[in-house]
Amino acid sequence: MDSPPDANPPDRFNSHVAFETTAHTELNKGPAGITLNEKHNGFRHERRAKTFMVGVDENSYSVEALEWLLTSMVDDHDTVVCVRVIDKDIKHNMKNAYLAEAKRFMHDILQTNTSNKAISVVVEYQFGRLGQTFENLVCLLRSSRSLLVLFVFHF
Repeated sequence: MDSPPDANPPDRFNSHVAFETTAHTELNKGPAGITLNEKHNGFRHERRAKTFMVGVDENSYSVEALEWLLTSMVDDHDTVVCVRVIDKDIKHNMKNAYLAEAKRFMHDILQTNTSNKAISVVVEYQFGRLGQTFENLVCLLRSSRSLLVLFVFHF
């Protein structure tokens, strides 16, 4: 799923509001993070749509799990939330590097949607403790009609 960082996402997706809270975490008292959101032109919220949250990291098995999710589980109008938790304090000088990495990852996910499914994709880069961050995100996403959380472990 590697691609050039400056390549444009497929024309069939539209960027929406994204958040970057790495600079002012002491002010908002929330978790530091970067959120990117892309929606397929045909995406619309439906009552029966599902939300999938998948934890990813830099290992190849995460990419394989995400590819499997997109090809085998996700249907039109579903939402895929990809979460990467970086278990360390963010260095202010690293913010741009993480933002570029998140954008590159989003582009790679959109390119993996070879079936042209009308989905919404959210990329969350969160900085903090792994367990607590996932617990907070599951609580936040629980308002969805259905939520499947997929964790990938390498043994």
